[in-house]
Amino acid sequence: TRVSALLQKLAENRLREMHQIQTRIERSTFWAAVKTAPDAVAILSSQGHVLFSNAGFRAFLHSMDVPASHNAHPSILEIINTREPELAQELREQLSHKQKTPSIWKRLIVIEQQEPGEKIRTQHFELLLSSASFGEPELSDALAEPVSISAPAYFVLWIRNVTTYREQVLFQRDILSTTVHDMKGPLGAIITASGLLEDYEKNNPE
Repeated sequence: TRVSALLQKLAENRLREMHQIQTRIERSTFWAAVKTAPDAVAILSSQGHVLFSNAGFRAFLHSMDVPASHNAHPSILEIINTREPELAQELREQLSHKQKTPSIWKRLIVIEQQEPGEKIRTQHFELLLSSASFGEPELSDALAEPVSISAPAYFVLWIRNVTTYREQVLFQRDILSTTVHDMKGPLGAIITASGLLEDYEKNNPE
C-alpha cells in the first residue's frame, strides 16, 4: 500500500512538472511571436506606462519622433499628447476606468513626417486598447523581470499601420469616381440617341 501511494505521488508530481514545462513552452512561443509581430504591441499600466513592448512599438515611437533616451519606460499618454492632446485625454479616461471586464477602445491617429529634402509623408495608425487582468506571477514570468504595479488591471495596446490599406481604399474610390464621371457623357449620348431613334421610328413607321 505504501509503495502504491508513493508511486502514485511520484506520477502526479511528474505529470505536474510536465504540465508546467508545457505551459512555459507555450508562453515562451507566444511572447516570441508577439515580440516579432509586425504590429506594435504594448502592455500598459492604468497610468499609461509601458510595461512591455515589442519591436513594432519601438518603430511606432520612432515615427512619433520620441527621443531614444525616453524609450526605456515611456508614457503612452505623454507621447500621444505631443501630437493629439484630445486623443491623449480620451485614452487617459479609458485607462482610469479600471474595468473588471474586458473592453475595447478603437481610434485612429494621423502622423506627418518629413525627412530633410523629402516630401511630407502621412501615416495612419489604428489604435486598439483592450483591458485585461493578468495574475502578477504570470505577467512577471512572461516579461522575465519583476513588475511592481499596485493596479489590479493591465491594458493591451495594439497599434497597426493602416496607411497602405487607406491608400488602396482611396485609390479604388478615385478610380470608381473617375470611371463613373467619364461614362456619364457617353452614356448620356447613347440614351439621347436611342430616344431620338425611337421617336423617329414612331413618326416614320415605313
